[in-house]
Amino acid sequence: MNGLKALREKRVITQEELSSASGVGVATISRLETGRVKPSIKTTRALAKAFSISPEELRELLVLEQQRLL
Repeated sequence: MNGLKALREKRVITQEELSSASGVGVATISRLETGRVKPSIKTTRALAKAFSISPEELRELLVLEQQRLL
């Protein structure tokens, strides 16, 4: 499972709720969760703020997940 999706589901929030909290579009969140795109710095900051974690923590989570899938 994608690290972003796992974090979102652990927090028991929908893509729509994450979108509202972060200002990142639902379509972008979906593409991030499916691995079709990588987050920009701006998107990483917005999502991290919505999760109340640092951008570095979020990046580490996403990198670890990518490495696990390789």
